[in-house]
Amino acid sequence: MGSGKDGVQHKSLKQSVNKIYKRQWLEGVLFGWIRAQKTLIESVTFEQSVLLFYKDLGIDEQDFPMADCITTYTRMQKEFYDSQKTVQE
Repeated sequence: MGSGKDGVQHKSLKQSVNKIYKRQWLEGVLFGWIRAQKTLIESVTFEQSVLLFYKDLGIDEQDFPMADCITTYTRMQKEFYDSQKTVQE
């Protein structure tokens, strides 16, 4: 597809949207995965849990770097706890 009158390459925009949805999905799955791992296996480290996440989903650090996993989980955990405080107030 060519570019529209706004100069946006629609094909690349469509591909970007798919990547955004995939990234949001991965972030949500990562958060739930790590919370479940920490609940069920208290001795598991964050890094071990992420490595198991990679293995189960068939991805690696190229797809979702460990540093991004840490940032994402920390942000989502804060959002989760903040939302819990709001509900209790």
